[in-house]
Amino acid sequence: TMIVNVGSFIVYILVIVIVIANRIDLFPLTGRSRYRFFLFNADAVVKIPSDCPLIDKDIIDRVLYYFINNSSKYDYVSNLHPATYPDGNDVEVMSISALENAWKNSKRELEREHTTPYFWENPDKFKIGNVVWETGLDYSMSHRFTIDYEKDYNFIKQIYDELYPINNKFTLKDILDLLD
Repeated sequence: TMIVNVGSFIVYILVIVIVIANRIDLFPLTGRSRYRFFLFNADAVVKIPSDCPLIDKDIIDRVLYYFINNSSKYDYVSNLHPATYPDGNDVEVMSISALENAWKNSKRELEREHTTPYFWENPDKFKIGNVVWETGLDYSMSHRFTIDYEKDYNFIKQIYDELYPINNKFTLKDILDLLD
């Protein structure tokens, strides 16, 4: 996790790391996280799952800046509803007030443990925005860059072995070029 200033916004970057402690903690993720955000007077939270090691920093920036530039229009912005980027480029941004609303009103275990399902399962309670891939392509179901299984690890290791020595800040385009 880290804090960044983006213009007049203070943004809390939350990389979700699922460990056994999260499963047995008496305080759900929304509860544990919310106090950290208030500690830093954050205006918004960026959620990036830890199973997305190939996420492109430019995609994070695109979703974050879309949220900031439209903060009066949206409580929650992601690139997931509908998803168009390859799986593993998941970015969600929410205002602190929306997070507080979710914390107070979410009841189901799934909503409290994973933070954001409450937003997209209750579109009548939030102003929700979505960022689609500017290429017009939809690789959300055909390209999987997330790590859940050993074969995912092997694929991601191969990508890093090929691209990192050449450019340690490789992008989604670099990955797609390698795969072509």
